[in-house]
Parts: sequence; structure tokens; C-alpha cells
Amino acid sequence: MRVLIDLVVNHTSNEHPWFREASRDPKSKYRDWYIWSARKPKNADSGVVFADVQKSTWNYDKTAKAYYFHRFYDFQPDLNTANPDVQAEILKIMGFWLQLGVSGFRMDAVPFVHCEKRRRPDQTHRAIRHAESFQRIPHMAKGRSDHPG
Repeated sequence: MRVLIDLVVNHTSNEHPWFREASRDPKSKYRDWYIWSARKPKNADSGVVFADVQKSTWNYDKTAKAYYFHRFYDFQPDLNTANPDVQAEILKIMGFWLQLGVSGFRMDAVPFVHCEKRRRPDQTHRAIRHAESFQRIPHMAKGRSDHPG
């Protein structure tokens, strides 16, 4: 039997320690792990996924004194996946689960991973290809050659 798990890489909770620190301290290493704007962007009302519960994709954070981007709910601030440190953390998380024996991942909301994040679509495809390279690791580590790719 093979086990696949959901891998949500586009956001965290607004209660997550990274977001809380990013909100409290503009000089925090986590500040650029999220997408911030001093002013509400003009296109803040476009791209709303859940129109029945969401009016904007940008919310004001009183502590940060700035707006943060969230593609989905306001309590799920999007990660800045263009940031190399965020990419490294995602790969670290993937490695953790692969070492525990999962066979792979279902990446959630892939079309939204690059949206509005200072990233060109070709960079997103490169990032996905980089993540796909992880599927070879368990097979190489076990000396197996039955990998389909």
C-alpha cells in the first residue's frame, strides 16, 4: 500500500508563529515569508475564491499596520513562495514526510501558489519540477529502480 498526503504550501494560519512574528516585527526574517502592502491594492477585490464569505483578498493587520494577501480565507495568509527561505522550508517539510515513509503528495491549490506573488508562471513550473524531484528520493534511498519516472 502507498500513502499520499495533502501538501498545502500556499498559506498558514494567522495564528501560526511565523505570521505572528512577521506581523509584530517588520525586520523579522518571517516578514517576507508573507505578502504585505502598506496600502490596500486597487485590485484587492479581484480573485476572490469564496464570494459568499470573502469580500477581498487583502486584509488589514493592526499589529503589522499593513495589508496581507490571502487567496482564500482571511485567517489563511498566503506564503510568499517566491522567497527562497519559504521554498527551502517546503522542501524540508516534504523531506520530513518522505523519511516517515509517505509515497507522495497531493499538492493543494497549485494554480494559486504563484498568483500575485512577484513570480512569473515559468518560475512556478520550475518550482513544481523541483518539488517533483523529491519523488525519486525514497526509491534512490532504498536502492530501488522501480520508479516510474
